Amino acid sequence: MTKNPNNPKNKQDKLKQEKLKQDKNIIASHTGVTRSKLILVSSLLAAALILGYFFFRNDTPEVQKTEVKGVLPQPAEVNSGIDSVLRNFGIENKWIRDAKENPKTQKNSSQLWFSKDVMIPVELPATNVNLELTSFLREKNLLVRTVEDPRSKNLRMDVLSSTDTVRGRIGQIRLSYSDSVKRISSAVCIILDSIEYLSLEDAGKIINSGEEFSVIMPLRNDKADFQSLITDRKRDYLVELTYGSEESYEADFREGMSEKEWRSKIRSLCFNFPSMSGIILRGKNLPEALANSIREEFEKFGMKVFEDTNFVDAWYKSEKPERLITELKNRTGSGSKKIVMITSLSAADFEELTSKSAALRKRGFRFMDFKEISNKDKKETTADSVSSKPKQVQKKK
Repeated sequence: MTKNPNNPKNKQDKLKQEKLKQDKNIIASHTGVTRSKLILVSSLLAAALILGYFFFRNDTPEVQKTEVKGVLPQPAEVNSGIDSVLRNFGIENKWIRDAKENPKTQKNSSQLWFSKDVMIPVELPATNVNLELTSFLREKNLLVRTVEDPRSKNLRMDVLSSTDTVRGRIGQIRLSYSDSVKRISSAVCIILDSIEYLSLEDAGKIINSGEEFSVIMPLRNDKADFQSLITDRKRDYLVELTYGSEESYEADFREGMSEKEWRSKIRSLCFNFPSMSGIILRGKNLPEALANSIREEFEKFGMKVFEDTNFVDAWYKSEKPERLITELKNRTGSGSKKIVMITSLSAADFEELTSKSAALRKRGFRFMDFKEISNKDKKETTADSVSSKPKQVQKKK
């Protein structure tokens, strides 16, 4: 049977279906809106959490994260300690200025424990000074923040209290390079004599060390082990030759020796020891003419002769390293810029001298071997030299 569209009952059913369809569309519409709102709210909540993390997290610099427990030192103690560290580097008091008295910086530094402007020579790395100062200040329960100028390489050190975050910065040190300041120091060469009188083991400890120095090469045939030790390790060495009377059989050059004989000896030495950086010629009664001839003969082989008159002897009763350090300080203080010291040391004394010389290195003393120091300034014809030997050691050729 075909439905009559004009039938009232059919019209009523059609209206109900259309209304039901509209209701479904409205519900679907509301569902879509609700879903969009949920997505939007979730996104906003996530963004709020991310912003909150960055806003509330601890962004203080690394130097402030390290909390050092302990009692803060007195300002005077810190101030004097800083000056002591600077003096250890050979920095003079007149190179240290109180920035609190400088009108340009007085306003920003008047409340600080200290504010120092320090001039340092260009040959002294500011990073070395910064390292020592930082170590000292940390021992005093203080913290340091260092900033380097990328162009000048000058450093600014801000010193902070580790327990008083309210006051914050309590001091400042500025390290600035200057061509107008020069440290009192010298170039030093230590030449070890009589090393063949040590045991081969002790001699090896010295020769194999990383220190810069030279040795006197033993020439006796029965000291071949020591000769090989020196040459195999490529240690810089010199040869010491003596002049004596006709009866002085231990002398390298003797009175009455024929020209052919001494020329042959020189040729043999240059052939056997081609890497020697110099020859020291000793002998009180050495004729000037013979000395000149010997020097000229060595020069033919590219070798340079240094007479013993170029060296100043300083005889010690004992060969203690502190006496050598004192000698270096005194001669440097008297104006010597280049010092060659000939001495004899045991393995223990050598180790002690190495340890004690660290303070001199920090002050700008430069230790080097003889070849380097003799080439340092070609214009200088003589070196301020010290020869220090123990009286109990008797050299034999």
